Amino acid sequence: LGDDRHAKKAKMQFAGAKVLSLNATRWHNQAVPQTSSAHCRKSQLWLNNEWYQISDIATKLIDRDDKEGRLSPLEREAYLHELIFWAVSEIESLKPEAIVLAEAAHSTQQYVLQAVARVMGVKVLHFVSWPILPGLELRASGEGPREIVDQSSASRTIFLASAFAEVDAYLKKFTYGGYGFEPRYMKLQSGADHAGEGWLKSSRVRRIFSKLSLLSAKYRKRATAHKALIHAQSMMGKTQSFGTKPYVYFPLHYEPERTTTPDGATYRDQLKSLALLRSLVPDEVEIVVKEHPSTLNHRMLGHLGRHPRHYKALTRIAGLCLLPSTTPSNQLLSGCVAVATITGTAAVEGAMLGKPALYFGNPWYQDCPNTLRYDNKLTWENILESSSSSPEHIRRWLAATLTSHVIPGTVNPSNEKYFSSWYTNDTFRAAEFEAIFNTLKKVLLQQDIANNQKQKWTESK
Repeated sequence: LGDDRHAKKAKMQFAGAKVLSLNATRWHNQAVPQTSSAHCRKSQLWLNNEWYQISDIATKLIDRDDKEGRLSPLEREAYLHELIFWAVSEIESLKPEAIVLAEAAHSTQQYVLQAVARVMGVKVLHFVSWPILPGLELRASGEGPREIVDQSSASRTIFLASAFAEVDAYLKKFTYGGYGFEPRYMKLQSGADHAGEGWLKSSRVRRIFSKLSLLSAKYRKRATAHKALIHAQSMMGKTQSFGTKPYVYFPLHYEPERTTTPDGATYRDQLKSLALLRSLVPDEVEIVVKEHPSTLNHRMLGHLGRHPRHYKALTRIAGLCLLPSTTPSNQLLSGCVAVATITGTAAVEGAMLGKPALYFGNPWYQDCPNTLRYDNKLTWENILESSSSSPEHIRRWLAATLTSHVIPGTVNPSNEKYFSSWYTNDTFRAAEFEAIFNTLKKVLLQQDIANNQKQKWTESK
């Protein structure tokens, strides 16, 4: 079940496999794949404590797919339940021992399938990518632990040597003050090279047509939404004062994106997380919020993740200051008393600077020294006391995590562009394939052994 660009190759490589289209379900009236009717024998699916969170995240993903706002709330609700019944039927019919995802599911169909499977007792695994180097961890879905990866190959030893060098180069930036780390995907999004030759040509054509007032209604709607976002943020920002009080820095995530939905889990809603943060932070401490640069990029889909009223809602939180996306991150990081984010890399940057860093979701750096996962029992004192580790402690943690849990690789062809220097020949790609294959084999065989033992125990009872 994946992007149609891979469908032909999948059918060739996995003869006899059922290959399902995401695009057909995403774009063509939200059609659900044909399957037999669901018996719904697993009552825990409907009574599970996760049910609200599953339906909430799935609804948000439907919003992402429905780019033109064609679906009414009633139709969304019916479509979601149709998808759930489809997923139940697939699990009942196929009885899978495991479901494997390239990354945390962030299309509606994939998310519903894996969420239903997990509640019905199926092991769900997905890869988590590191933004500072081409490395992958395999984790159980949700807040599951990191899997211990296969460490037997010579190619992985070569990868680790290069990965350690990459980590040291990243950390060295903090020594010399150049710590405003900008993930590669943001550089590509903000640069003209992200557009590509085809987009640049089409943009010139659109500019001509805009002068002739012949733009499509769809493009006009998108352009208008982006202008409204930019105007709303600039107007809100004009009324904000900054720098007179100690503050917590909270950089907003670009939406719609996996980093909040589903990686934010219960706390995917940034307004909700900011309200929770405000309840923790003393009145004399401000919360400084900066918009993500990609949200206002006219080539991106930020208008699907923000409404102009979002900024008005933000500024109704007491002691919150909204700053424009152009404000330098390193300036805000160096001056803050703490950092907070859903899953953003700003937490690692803050940790390296000795700042307490609070995260709400399931990031790649979870358990890193000087970082702390949000819990409703936390106090402000707990947060301030969480930053006692030195940069050397963080370096050792990164090295240990790489050694035990990280294999070479990226989650999709788009990510390969961010690490193009690693893919100059087939050597890294071969190491990537070997590592992923061996790790999955190791983990899934362990699952198979566990299932057999469970079945024998049940039969003996």
